[in-house]
Order: sequence, then C-alpha cells, then structure tokens
Amino acid sequence: MPLMTNPATGLQANGGSQFAAKADEHRHFDALRRMFALFPAALTALDNQYDLIIGQGTLDRSCRELIFACAASARGDLYLAEAMANQAALHGLGDPETALAIASTANGRSDAESRLLAWVQKMATTPYKSVEADAEQLHAAGWSDQEIVEALTVVSLSAYMSTMSLTLKLA
Repeated sequence: MPLMTNPATGLQANGGSQFAAKADEHRHFDALRRMFALFPAALTALDNQYDLIIGQGTLDRSCRELIFACAASARGDLYLAEAMANQAALHGLGDPETALAIASTANGRSDAESRLLAWVQKMATTPYKSVEADAEQLHAAGWSDQEIVEALTVVSLSAYMSTMSLTLKLA
C-alpha cells in the first residue's frame, strides 16, 4: 500500500501542468511522478534528468534502461525495476519478462553485459566498495571510460528515483 494514499493531490497548481506535459512520455512511472508533482520543482528536475540521462548517451537506450532496471532491482525496488525492464523491452531488448530476468540476475546477453550488470548491482548497493579492479574488469570486457561513467550516471538517477519509490511504497 502506498505511504501516501491520495497521489491525485499532487496534481494541483504548477505540478498539474508539468505532470501533463510529460504524461505520455513518462507514463511507465506515473505513480512516482504523481508523488513528485506535490513538489513541482522536483517533478521538473526529475523529468529533465530522466530525459537527459535515459534519452541521450553513447550506450544504446535499451542498455541504459536495463542498467536502471538492474540497479532498481538490486535495491529491492520492483516498481521501477519492472517499469524500466518494460521500457528496455520496448526499445529492443525482447520481451519484458526476459528484460526483468536479465536485470534481476545480472546475467546479460554477453559476457561484457554480464560484467557491467554485476558492477551495476555493486554500485547500486555498495558503492563505497568500489575499487580500481572494478574499472579494470570493465575495461577488459570492452567498456570505455565514457560508457562506465554513463552507466554510473544511470545508477545514480535510479537511486534518486528509488529512494522516493521505496519510501512511498509504490511497489
């Protein structure tokens, strides 16, 4: 049961127009956006960050969405893990169940992807345990510094969103 029982109250004043502006594009995490709409500046920031981090970059969009789903799953956030696995499936990763299974187990479609997803799980749950060998293993698997930083940025965005999702008990 959600912590706040009437998310529709978040659609008042400025939050309502901001919510409506991205309603179709961001409908896969609609309940979370309704909560953010209680603080319109936060909703604007969320929408902007999401569009920039998930919508742009050198990694394939489905890869960024899979990274997000993996990080959310590692934190126990089923709401966002499922939402982002579904998005990854829509953008070429196959069916939603397969995407969620990959995200939940970090068992990627290739060795390089599996290594990246295992690192994503580590960064999502224990980032303070990051060591130089982590980057070396990712480089050995073929990931560039730019791709690693991009993946870490997606992990960070997922932390921001999962904090709200888990606190508000959206799953």
